[in-house]
Parts: sequence; structure tokens; C-alpha cells
Amino acid sequence: ELRMISRFTVSRVAGVANVDQWTKAGIMVRTSLDPGAAHASLFVTPTTVKGIAFQRRRTAGAQSVHTSGPRLTAPVWLKMTVRDGHVRATPGQDP
Repeated sequence: ELRMISRFTVSRVAGVANVDQWTKAGIMVRTSLDPGAAHASLFVTPTTVKGIAFQRRRTAGAQSVHTSGPRLTAPVWLKMTVRDGHVRATPGQDP
């Protein structure tokens, strides 16, 4: 479980190479470097076909879950807040 005290991250993705429709750039927070660690990720893909992706694993060893976001591509601002085990992920054109 993402039990960070409080974390706020903002990143501007200027571009993403169109190598594959699932090529991703963005923000990821993890509880550890273990491959099965709990995590939350907010990514932008190279085209609006996949757009923004919010992916997370709530507990270590569980399946990762995907939620499609808006059909945006770079340049885009990505914002993620982690507080008391809850994650808020927000993409947008403004910081």
C-alpha cells in the first residue's frame, strides 16, 4: 500500500517518441524497487489513441490496474498527489 506521508509531484512531458502506441513517459511512485511493489503511475503516450494512462497496484504482489484518461498527448503536465494512502492523478495542459 502506498503509505507515504504526503507527496506532490508535477512533471511536464514535452514529447514522447512514437515507437509503439504503448510507449510511455511520466510519473511513477513505488513503495520499493521490488518488481511486485505497490505503485501508482501517470503516463502520457505518443498519440491520442491511448492518450493518458493511470496505472496502479494497491498492494505488493497484486495485479496492476489500468484506467484510461483523456485523449491527450505531449506536451502535457502530469500531477500526482499521494496522501494517507490515496493517490490523485491529474493530467492537463496547464501546471
